[in-house]
Amino acid sequence: DEFGDILFSRVNISRVIDVDSEEALTGATDKFVNRYLIVEKLAEEKNIDMKTASIEELDVLWNKAKIIIAEKAKTEEN
Repeated sequence: DEFGDILFSRVNISRVIDVDSEEALTGATDKFVNRYLIVEKLAEEKNIDMKTASIEELDVLWNKAKIIIAEKAKTEEN
């Protein structure tokens, strides 16, 4: 119930600031999926079982994925 309330509030905020909420959600979902795929690849390369990994280990992989994406975006800019 509360999660639905949060989503509803976010939709109302997006209307106030003139942002297409569906477009924003799609973009955020795509961004999450891209990062997650990189995290899975990194975990596999480091022989880390994501089901048993600690939150700290997963955070390290998540932050590394963010860096990889940022570096790729920077390269594509040039």
